[in-house]
Amino acid sequence: MEAPAPELSVVLPCHNELENLEPLLTRLQGVLERLTVGRYEVIFVDDASSDGSERKLDELHQRDPRIKVVHFSRNFGHQAALSAGMQLSSGA
Repeated sequence: MEAPAPELSVVLPCHNELENLEPLLTRLQGVLERLTVGRYEVIFVDDASSDGSERKLDELHQRDPRIKVVHFSRNFGHQAALSAGMQLSSGA
């Protein structure tokens, strides 16, 4: 049985946020669970981090397939990261 489509998508551009990723996601998921009964996706767009954020994001995705990750090869900036995440989103 295929999982239902996300009801809500959250796009989070990030750059060198290793220490903040897990606490942010934990708090965000608590809210999203209540709002959508688990029908959400969180799309992190890693804007070429150099602090280990990319590995942490991949780990978060492995734990929960509702967490999606895009890795940029170089720093393209906040707007490009936001646009890339929005193009990949499937929810409202």
